[in-house]
Amino acid sequence: MVRKIQILQKLDCLIRYKQTGSPHELAQKFRVTEKSIRTYINTLRKLGAPIYYSRKRKSYYYGKDGFFSFRFSNYESSMETQEVIKENI
Repeated sequence: MVRKIQILQKLDCLIRYKQTGSPHELAQKFRVTEKSIRTYINTLRKLGAPIYYSRKRKSYYYGKDGFFSFRFSNYESSMETQEVIKENI
């Protein structure tokens, strides 16, 4: 489970910077199959990520700016973050 989360974190980073490479190259980077890469991409999509693939760039990318945060957050820090966001709107 931890390995899958680590892959999702790294995949998120590569997608944000549009540096995934082709599905085949991405599978080699993570030492998994292309089918596994499709599963990870689909998991991120199911979680709401607007992920697309550019044949020109040979990279996955997000259709909107954003990122995933795969870590524990307590309610206090979450509330503080929400307050900061509200103050800056």
